[in-house]
Amino acid sequence: MVYNLQARDLTVNHYFIWWYNNLTKQQLKQRFRIFRRTLNYKSNALRSVLRTLRHSPQIYDKIIYGKVFEILYMRSAKGDIIFMTMIKRLAAVFIAVLLVFTASSCGDNASDQKKAYDCPLLWHVTDKDGGEMWLFGTIHIGNKSSKEVLERLQPVLEKCDALAVEFDAVSYAKDISAQTKDLSLFVYNDGTTISDHIPKQLYDNLVDTLKEEKLYNKLYENFKPGFWSLLLNQAMISKSKLSAEKAMDTLLIKDANSANREILEVESAAFQYEIFANAPDDYTLLSLEKDLESIDDAEEELNKLYNAWLIGDAQKIIESDEYYDFTEEEQRIVDDFNDELLRSRNLNMAKKAKEYLESGKTVFFAVGTMHFLGEDGIVSLLEKEGCSIERVGF
Repeated sequence: MVYNLQARDLTVNHYFIWWYNNLTKQQLKQRFRIFRRTLNYKSNALRSVLRTLRHSPQIYDKIIYGKVFEILYMRSAKGDIIFMTMIKRLAAVFIAVLLVFTASSCGDNASDQKKAYDCPLLWHVTDKDGGEMWLFGTIHIGNKSSKEVLERLQPVLEKCDALAVEFDAVSYAKDISAQTKDLSLFVYNDGTTISDHIPKQLYDNLVDTLKEEKLYNKLYENFKPGFWSLLLNQAMISKSKLSAEKAMDTLLIKDANSANREILEVESAAFQYEIFANAPDDYTLLSLEKDLESIDDAEEELNKLYNAWLIGDAQKIIESDEYYDFTEEEQRIVDDFNDELLRSRNLNMAKKAKEYLESGKTVFFAVGTMHFLGEDGIVSLLEKEGCSIERVGF
């Protein structure tokens, strides 16, 4: 996506692609019947998934037999709740999509956030009634350094009653029915394929790039451009050693679960899926074109972004997308989408933060870094509500 090519991850599970390529639909149906007998207590989950899929005929096919039911079978047989499938990875992608957006959304005061703290952005918030909370800017990719950040945050986290995140990705990753329903938003239901909806040259370039990165499969032809953008971003992120599995959000959620700390959802997975599934065509096409142009720079830019996040350098985070050259019309397209993607969401997030602040609980409010920055960011919005906010080191 144009607003943040660096901060997303999608790793297709090639095991399931093998299933698709090597087994017929009838063979997969036979395995489904075996799964039903094997799963026993998961039969209700299977029926729930089945009902969801029937609303999307294009994906109610052997791809589903080769993915969803095999997922449930493997979880039952091995107890592996961390099984990374294409559908689950889509959830990870959408978490990752929402970290750092275009600099145009930030206003001119982002440099005011920069101080020599040498740590990610963390603010302490108080109101006139004595309420307090913490604001923390996350990044949805990471490496072992993210775990070190989590360790350093422990003294603050121990003071908090609850963790607020964009949505609980750990729980969502276990909800196969919800994931499948959300994925269906990206599937053509009118018999057309991706090549019917984008220019031929762009289609050819996408296929060539994904084949080169070993990410192409013919089953993707039934998916909309937004899904292809996710695949393209996987091609970008695979060039680095960073991973969405080590994202700060995920680590914080797992830590909260271990500490029996309440988890609050500021938004929902379905809400975020709908934003991207319903993105305007002109924006999606522009996103694909620009990402194709910049794919060779992905490794360098991604690591620059992550390193800027580690030291809390707001200005460098904002500048991470400035190498794109937009025409006036292209900039308008990006700005229009960012109004929905970032600015309007910031208003709702700030409202939620104020509610948490007034609830009597001490909440650790952790969402994508760019939601906090600039005149339209959560920090400025809460200050306008009379809150006292101070950036702190840790």
